[in-house]
Amino acid sequence: MGFRHHRTALSRRPWRFVADCRQRATARVREWKREQYGRSDIGLRHRRFLSWQELDGAPEYRAAVALVQQFAENLGSVLLLIGKRGSGKTQLACVAVRETIDRRRSARYVCCIDLLCDLRGRYGDSGGHYADLEWLEEWAAPYLLVVDEATERVDGPTGHGLIMLSALVDRRYRNLRPTILIANVAREQIVAALGASIADRANEEGGVLDFGAWPSFR
Repeated sequence: MGFRHHRTALSRRPWRFVADCRQRATARVREWKREQYGRSDIGLRHRRFLSWQELDGAPEYRAAVALVQQFAENLGSVLLLIGKRGSGKTQLACVAVRETIDRRRSARYVCCIDLLCDLRGRYGDSGGHYADLEWLEEWAAPYLLVVDEATERVDGPTGHGLIMLSALVDRRYRNLRPTILIANVAREQIVAALGASIADRANEEGGVLDFGAWPSFR
């Protein structure tokens, strides 16, 4: 007496089964990207460019695009984008966030004042020490983090805000997660504005990209 073969959905239509699995996987990736785009906090003004290829300009700007792209796509340290307002620093960093998400890695953009307001808002819920730890864990988690207006802090160059920003950058540095800081300062003002720790991290691996001599795009 032989065994009766029971045909399953997989044995009857193997290629359809594989196609269905691929479709479901594609749908999950698409939904994840949509969620990440929403959480990235990129403003509407900076959503007009979606990829590296769409950024164009003078030769020095194309070189800057290549540098930021290389930094964002590799396990990195700290990259500082400095210079006067309107020179394209934020737009370039926002494209880096979008491209990182397209490669299925988490990325977020945040203004420094909002970052520190988020920290301050946690103190009423869980107390100072636990609020600090909770805040550090959340903002250290994304693969790429862009902090804009990094010198715009209400506590000055020696206050708690800079201490916590330095702690966050250090935690991300230790975990090989690239961090881009944007500041409207000149090169000689970096240490005074961002502290020696952050300046040292940038000088070690990431670097400083100076937009100071570029014309305004506004």
